[in-house]
Amino acid sequence: PYTTLFRSSLVYTISECHKFDDHGLRYLSCQLQQSKELKHFILRVTWCEAITDKGLEHLEKGFRNLKALETLRFHFSKCLNISDIGYSFLAQSLAGCDSLKDISLSFEELSEFNSLVSRPRKATLTNKALESFAQNLSLLHKIEKLEIILANCEGVSDKGLNSLTKAIEEFRLLKTLTFSLSSCNGISDISMQSLKKHLHQTTGVKTVNV
Repeated sequence: PYTTLFRSSLVYTISECHKFDDHGLRYLSCQLQQSKELKHFILRVTWCEAITDKGLEHLEKGFRNLKALETLRFHFSKCLNISDIGYSFLAQSLAGCDSLKDISLSFEELSEFNSLVSRPRKATLTNKALESFAQNLSLLHKIEKLEIILANCEGVSDKGLNSLTKAIEEFRLLKTLTFSLSSCNGISDISMQSLKKHLHQTTGVKTVNV
């Protein structure tokens, strides 16, 4: 893993580290628990098959006292052994971070034509995870910028998108909203256009990128 640590910022990048497992995230959680003045945190995880739901359960504990955190980036790509249970723990990480203003949530699953993995393709992120993120996002009241990126997430549909929409409606300080969807075939174009129109009407958001 690659780590960049400043007094108020922490960037943690884990890419194709096949030996980096749940114990590594437990260590990161301990770091976070000692970083109460942290304002900016970025976590990028790519192709780490040894990380499971248990690792994200450890990680969630590190966020419980990050009251100063303003910027949060979660980027997970092709993490084959994380399920809705783990992503729900990740969603719970948001709840205690009262000062959050800028959030990016990015999740990429295996594409249908990916030839690097011989195992059958399966959906690991579904509507259940999106509903958990929606529930915890609704507890935050200072959000000014929100980015949600989903790629090859066959397990999500209009139902999950609608749950996020309801949470976003409560963001009275929201200025910029970005939704980027690629090969998420369960989400319809009609639903996305409806989201864009609805949010323009019900929030003070100035920029909606869909």
